[in-house]
Amino acid sequence: MKRYESWKFATLRVAVVRGGEVRVKEAIKALIRPIQMQFLKRGMCVACGMPLSKADRVSRDDGTEKVTCKCGRIYIFNPADQSYRRANFNEV
Repeated sequence: MKRYESWKFATLRVAVVRGGEVRVKEAIKALIRPIQMQFLKRGMCVACGMPLSKADRVSRDDGTEKVTCKCGRIYIFNPADQSYRRANFNEV
């Protein structure tokens, strides 16, 4: 595997197989990830674009908040650094 820098915060990984074909799934994920990171940085849902400040919030024991968008996506908000991230399966 070779690595190519696509943006300053993401690395584009493209695996070249026999015949020069590119693994499409990995390439698409590598292109979508930076866009999703920008949405989360701006506090917007990656699916519907709604501001997460308007979404339903539930406090958690560890000091973070579980944020549920109207489209059903679940995020974790960290008030210490004012950042959002997608929730893991064990956090839902």
